[in-house]
Parts: sequence; C-alpha cells; structure tokens
Amino acid sequence: MMFHDISPEQKGHAQPHCADGIDVWGACYDLGLLTGKRKSWKLGEIMTANKDQGGWDMGVFKKDY
Repeated sequence: MMFHDISPEQKGHAQPHCADGIDVWGACYDLGLLTGKRKSWKLGEIMTANKDQGGWDMGVFKKDY
C-alpha cells in the first residue's frame, strides 16, 4: 500500500482539495501503520521526492502474509 505526501514536514500543507492542510503521516500513525498496531503491516520504505521541484515523499507499506 502506498501513500503520497507522507513527509512529516508536509503536515498542515494546504492542498486544493483540503484547505485545512494535510497530515498523511499522522493518518498513518493513527491507523497503526507506523506503530506496529496494525497486524502484519509495516513501513517498507520512504521514497524520497525531489523537493526542489515541488515533490513530496511516498510511503510504501508492506503486509506480511
């Protein structure tokens, strides 16, 4: 499973569809994906974006079967 805009430093960053700002890192935390509370799911990697070109990171989560 992948989440874009997962950069912790992007918390509160305004988006056209979310004027209050986004917090993807916080949402993944609340879902237990970052804390180990979501059984069998873990963070595989953070794909780093080129922030000089306006990119944001992508989080890749993996499920163990």
